[in-house]
Amino acid sequence: NNWLEENNLPVTQLQHSTDNMWNFVRKFLNKNLWLALTICVEHITVVYASVFLAHREILENMHPQFEQIWRWHAVEELEHKAVAMDVWYATVNNNFLKNLAMLFVLPTYMWYVGKNTIIFLHADGELWKWSTWKDMIYFLLFYNTNPLVPIFYNILTLLHLIYVLYFYIYYMCFC
Repeated sequence: NNWLEENNLPVTQLQHSTDNMWNFVRKFLNKNLWLALTICVEHITVVYASVFLAHREILENMHPQFEQIWRWHAVEELEHKAVAMDVWYATVNNNFLKNLAMLFVLPTYMWYVGKNTIIFLHADGELWKWSTWKDMIYFLLFYNTNPLVPIFYNILTLLHLIYVLYFYIYYMCFC
């Protein structure tokens, strides 16, 4: 995060905003619903982690240090979800509550990640460049797509600028 701040990307401000939202929400929830929200967030991050680990080419254009961090973080997310789910099954294990929590988490997650992506692109001077939008369209529709790599994997890695992920994760969780 220090490196991001040194390069004029407002990560501290965005983290503070997200923390404030979760702290506000926490005031109104009992422990069971808070755990339900936690497992839903962990599920979403595991979907991304799984894609990053299964498709090494997604991160290959990153600086090697950041690529290593993202790969390590992906493995860590798999462990987080496993622990959270173990606690869930041992204590609450209520599918209705989990589904209710996901209805809140998915749009909230999409909002914050999408907003933060736009803020980072703007701070980096990339938001209104044609090349940014061209790369996004290429990545969404054409990047490494073949019968073995379904297009939804490419969409999942697209910095959350569209809501396709919302429907994919909902389907994976509840259908």
